[in-house]
Amino acid sequence: MVLAMHQAFGEKSSIITLYESLDQYKGKSVHCVDKSNTFDIYATMRLYKKILTGGYTVVHCHLSSFMHVLPIIILIRLLRIDVIYTLHNLAEYDVGYNRMKIRLFQFLSDMKLVKFVTISPEVTNSFERLIKRKPYCQIYNGVDVDHPANKIASEKSDVFNMVCVANFKEQKRHDRLLQIAASLIGELKFHLYLVGDGSLKQDSIELAKKLGLSDLVTFTGSVSCPKKFYEKSDIFVLASDFEGHPLSVLEAMSHGLPVVSTPAGGVSSIIQDPETGFICKDVESFRKTILRLAADPYLLNTVGRAARFRVQNVFSEEVMISNYRSLYENSLL
Repeated sequence: MVLAMHQAFGEKSSIITLYESLDQYKGKSVHCVDKSNTFDIYATMRLYKKILTGGYTVVHCHLSSFMHVLPIIILIRLLRIDVIYTLHNLAEYDVGYNRMKIRLFQFLSDMKLVKFVTISPEVTNSFERLIKRKPYCQIYNGVDVDHPANKIASEKSDVFNMVCVANFKEQKRHDRLLQIAASLIGELKFHLYLVGDGSLKQDSIELAKKLGLSDLVTFTGSVSCPKKFYEKSDIFVLASDFEGHPLSVLEAMSHGLPVVSTPAGGVSSIIQDPETGFICKDVESFRKTILRLAADPYLLNTVGRAARFRVQNVFSEEVMISNYRSLYENSLL
């Protein structure tokens, strides 16, 4: 059996879909232990009690859930249970530069106490660069592709709609995104949907007012399912400084949206510029690319179809689940 620790999200995530799909796979069941995003001794106790019931062969943790596994990791391994930890961000941000933490990860890797899984070549490279060890394997994130592609651009309104799904925190650089939007004023009839919440949201609202974007930008707040914003948009835009392997980019591409993004970490391994999206390094290149797409429906649709095809074949939930099945089966032997 697989015991999964995960952080509860506002929407159904690919992590939950993974466990639901694997549940009862070849008679192997999956049980989940919920936790908050801060250390909770009761979550560790719930995990401990679950393990003592017996029958588990894998403990799989993500994000901050790893801190709840660490206090009892020796016990877990003595019971011949594999521990898998999936890194969802660059190691510099997931692990940090704390020497003690780096040495801890090195020890866990050297002693084969944890199987570290990375989600993109960029995350793999960052792990090797910081930890000086190789991860156990790399498995791409996957998203649902079982839905129709967006309608072609010519069937939409005369407003060019853009969307970004990202929490308002420093790495996401909403300030840069708003500057890009401001550069389009007078050249394009557009609207920008910013989906998400966070500590820097109010700062972004004030900046939008300052840049004359109040009527051109909608701050939706936290949304349980951003599907409707993908469906009403023409492109997806992202201006982050760094990323692991953003699910929002994959989701947008699965809806047939071209993505225009900075070369932020894992984005570069998702987008094949210019076949399935566009990588831009500054405000001016963003402006030119957006104007080009808005003026050329054929290009917009061609890139969008190619983006959807790439997700279906490389980044689908089905592919991800198959890879995790193989990883779990190796532990179940």
